[in-house]
Amino acid sequence: MASNPAWQKILGYTQAELRSKPLSDFVHPEDLTAVAQKILATANQGEFTSRLRAKNGEQAELIRSNERSEWAMAASSIGVWDSDLQTNLSFNSPTYFTMLGYPEGVLPAHLSTWLELVHPDDRQKILQSNQDCIDNRIERFEVEFRMLSQDGTWHWILGKGQAIQRSPEGKALRLIGTHTDITERKQTEENLRRSREDFKGYFDIGAFGMSATSVEKGWIEVNDRLCQMLGYTQSELRLLTWAELTHPDDLASDLQLFNETLAGKRNTYHLDKRFIRKDGGVVYTTLFVSCSRNPDGSVLYFLATIMDITERKLAEIKLLESEEKFSKAFQYAPLLFTISDLKDGKYLDVNDEFLRISGFSREEVLGKTSIEVGWILSEDRLRLTQALNPHGNVRPMQLTLHAKDGHGVICLYQGELLTVNGQTRLLSIAHDITDQKQAEIALQNSEANFRTIFEKAASGYLQVSTEGKLTKVNAAMADMLGYTVEELEQLSFMDITHPADRGISLKSLQSQLTGERKTLQFEKRYLHRDGHIVWGFVSTTLVRDNLGAPLYSITNVTDITKRKQFEDALGESQARYQMVFENSGTANSIFDTNFRLILQNEASRLRLNAKLGEAIGKTALEIFGPTQGAVVTERMVHVLETGKTDVFETEFNLPVGKKWFRSTYQTVFDEKRNLVGIQIISQDISEQKKLKRKSENRWQKKKPCCANCTTAQKTTWRSSLPCSICRPCMSTIHVYKKSFWKPKTGFAPWRWSTKNCMMPAISHGSI
Repeated sequence: MASNPAWQKILGYTQAELRSKPLSDFVHPEDLTAVAQKILATANQGEFTSRLRAKNGEQAELIRSNERSEWAMAASSIGVWDSDLQTNLSFNSPTYFTMLGYPEGVLPAHLSTWLELVHPDDRQKILQSNQDCIDNRIERFEVEFRMLSQDGTWHWILGKGQAIQRSPEGKALRLIGTHTDITERKQTEENLRRSREDFKGYFDIGAFGMSATSVEKGWIEVNDRLCQMLGYTQSELRLLTWAELTHPDDLASDLQLFNETLAGKRNTYHLDKRFIRKDGGVVYTTLFVSCSRNPDGSVLYFLATIMDITERKLAEIKLLESEEKFSKAFQYAPLLFTISDLKDGKYLDVNDEFLRISGFSREEVLGKTSIEVGWILSEDRLRLTQALNPHGNVRPMQLTLHAKDGHGVICLYQGELLTVNGQTRLLSIAHDITDQKQAEIALQNSEANFRTIFEKAASGYLQVSTEGKLTKVNAAMADMLGYTVEELEQLSFMDITHPADRGISLKSLQSQLTGERKTLQFEKRYLHRDGHIVWGFVSTTLVRDNLGAPLYSITNVTDITKRKQFEDALGESQARYQMVFENSGTANSIFDTNFRLILQNEASRLRLNAKLGEAIGKTALEIFGPTQGAVVTERMVHVLETGKTDVFETEFNLPVGKKWFRSTYQTVFDEKRNLVGIQIISQDISEQKKLKRKSENRWQKKKPCCANCTTAQKTTWRSSLPCSICRPCMSTIHVYKKSFWKPKTGFAPWRWSTKNCMMPAISHGSI
């Protein structure tokens, strides 16, 4: 490699040292292909960046990376090649030639070099593969061929390649690929081929699966029986390893024996293992493995005989599962299980439920008979023995057994003979029905109580079938509708239902039958025998059997006719009240206990000049303003606290002007006597006030002036007797009558006299 001084300075080599080394010795392995492509693409000139390996050890990590890459390729006997078909130049990695024994740089980097080393018999095959890839008939190629090594022997090479650059016409301009030394594998296959004649008959035996495998765990040869067992063809198996087909749980044990054989610790081994079939199924096998060794003791290949034991294994698994299930069922079942000897009746085993119900411990029971522990009476034991039929079982029969504390346990008992290890045993199964029996007694008592309630109740009871027939009624229901019990039980519930309520009655029944509702309550009208309406409050419940199927419904009917009549009358009264409320000439307003307006009539809306609903929900402060609203609110609080009705006269500044109103404040209750608010009934007394004012003004002209000032009498106005207010000085004047004595004539007629009053001044807006 020629170089200039700058290049020599960068790399730290002399001109002579660089002349004897190829460029690939200095380029980082990861950049080598890119550098070669750049050189080929730019021909004689161009710019590119690459990492180089200097002599003085700089970029040591790059050097180590290059060494690791070269070592990996060398260790795996893989060489990399890159051929430019335009220049006929070829780049080859060091391993490309060293795996054939040639030193680096000895052979020229030209396309013709590798072709000269290819075995003559293989040249046509490999040239055809290359040409197919060049002509774009295939995207990549893979071919096995022989190449001449330096020592004169032929090495088998697995060549792989593909086009990475093509012309616009699709012709390959550049090929890149690898060469892998497969000589050892080929020798193994050849040795196997030579020895196959010796065991061909044995290998092709159809009863067992047979295989020859390599030290890399690959399938070299398999017979048809093994293919059937695993579900693969021979060609498919050769692309896999036996490790890939081994069940993950069995792989470790197989690999341990395999590695011991490779290490020379053993020549044969066998084990039970599972294979995974192509369809995902599991094959249970017994594997017998032996090996053939080379003269140096290394393993040449493995021979395996594979027996399919799937059926036997599955049978064993089922048996174990069956025994496990029986054991679990015996121990944890909610029934009382015991196993006893048929001859002497001694207990051999009992389950946990037996111990729980009986109260005995396992030690107290095992080895003893049921009579000895007091679980069963001797006469009942005799009954069981006599009940044992020729088929070896005891049909279900009810027995009363006795727990350790002496209380009786009612059981439904049955028995079955079993053969265990050649011995006849009695399996006893008892179902504790004590609670069931007690429930039956309670049910009988409950039914008796229900019948008493049903027949003697003051309210009506109906039992209605799922078809709507009245299957049972009580006397109260018959009296309510004017029938006898016998007559009413001949009808359906639709016959006694008012036509307007039949729809809701039918809908209610259907909702119960479909399971949507179990219990319903509603009001409906019934038809009395004479035709008048009987109102009833209905409460109905659907009764189902143990499987959930509907049986019938029980309906309780309470006569609410009088209540309905009262409600109708109350409704009419409320309607009249509503009419008076709306149409009276006075302003009516109702505030709730939070002092928000909830109702007002037309007169009240006109007073406020408000639209319909505009003031609803507002407080008195929001409606009348802060000053007048506070007065109204204070009076509502007073009425709520005292509970008394009160009357006030107030002047309001309304949108229509100033108005005087006489307002009655009173509490309002609902039909249940719950306080709901305050009602204000306001009457406009503005005209009355105006007329009264005129009269007072005329009267005031005759009144004396204020003693505190010299204002004319007309400035003094009367607010309320006996006091007046002087407008100029706002003093309160006390007006009273005084009689004077006249000589000769006696007392003179009375006349007005004044004096200043000690009362505080009263504003003209107060009442």
